[in-house]
Amino acid sequence: MPSSESVVALLEDLDSYTNLHGADHPETLGIAHQLALALWRAGDLDGAAGLLHQALERFTSTMGTNHPKSLAAKGDLAAVLFDLGRDAEAGLLEREAFESAQAHLGKGHSVTNVLAWNRAINYERSGDLDSARYVFTNELSWLLVQDPSGLETDQNAIRGMLADRLNWDGAKAC
Repeated sequence: MPSSESVVALLEDLDSYTNLHGADHPETLGIAHQLALALWRAGDLDGAAGLLHQALERFTSTMGTNHPKSLAAKGDLAAVLFDLGRDAEAGLLEREAFESAQAHLGKGHSVTNVLAWNRAINYERSGDLDSARYVFTNELSWLLVQDPSGLETDQNAIRGMLADRLNWDGAKAC
């Protein structure tokens, strides 16, 4: 859980970047996204959802609907909405983000992989184990045979969790 000092520091950074570069500058948007994630980890789900919604709108208007940052923000907003119990809205956003990431970023992009992992976990939580297994095996299992040094941090984390989940000993610890 983030400390209140780290949230305050992010708020100060956000204010500073907004004043220097404007609300739609990529750095400003990145800080807003990080602040939203910090609020989410701190348990301020409503604050996180509001800030992620704003960040998503700004990422989309400045970078486009299918930019990795837009899709990541949409996926994070979906995750927060799931935590808030707004499952129908969250499910729609999650599906849109995942399908767009597959189509525009490709199966090997780290954002696509994070969205796939989250989708599978949400299938599990809802009791749809067949759909979860499908995502794990058809969308993510390729990570298990990759050299970890060629993967991004998020992909290595997913690779390790997937190896544990599938009891796959061929993947070295990440």
